[in-house]
Amino acid sequence: MFFSSWMNDVLAGFLLSGGTGLMGWVFLGRKWFTRLRSIVLLTFSAGVFWEGITPLYLTHSVRDPWDLAAYISGGILYWSLFFLLFVYNEHKDLRFSEDRLS
Repeated sequence: MFFSSWMNDVLAGFLLSGGTGLMGWVFLGRKWFTRLRSIVLLTFSAGVFWEGITPLYLTHSVRDPWDLAAYISGGILYWSLFFLLFVYNEHKDLRFSEDRLS
């Protein structure tokens, strides 16, 4: 049921966050879209528009509050992967250095 109902919404949140971060990197030359608060705000805003306003002008569109949660989950998944792949690996040597252990 998850894959037929909400997987595309999770992917939408993930790709929206990743696309926004990529555009910031390309056009601004820096990683500026890395805060969880910013990502949740973006996916929440997009979800409110898609689930709240879109059904007003598209007759086949329906409101589903679980879709909003799926958009935000996709953004959080993007942030988690971004943090693990880039931020954690950049500072890995600082976290596990022998100087900290002694």
